[in-house]
Amino acid sequence: MDIDSGKMLVKLYAPAIGLFLMWVVVDLAMRSVAANPMTASVGHEAQRWVPLAIAVPIVLYAHASWRLFQWNTGREPGCRSCGGILREDLRRPYLRCLRCNRTEPL
Repeated sequence: MDIDSGKMLVKLYAPAIGLFLMWVVVDLAMRSVAANPMTASVGHEAQRWVPLAIAVPIVLYAHASWRLFQWNTGREPGCRSCGGILREDLRRPYLRCLRCNRTEPL
């Protein structure tokens, strides 16, 4: 695996990893809030959302893995110049390559 492929994988899995790390920080904060007797009700109320907070990164990770599998088997179109995975550019009607960062028209 070359460096560009590693960058592509980091860009592909970054949202799932970022949300998981954010969940860990928030969960630790909510546990300390729940341990305080003055704020225990807020902490216990927030702990009800933990399953949803865990499910979102898992779904993002599964989606990224599915896209990687589809690209690896040739079922998802790749970049014309380097062959990397394409994702939709949020600001323009283009597809942006995760490996070389070039844009391709839709």
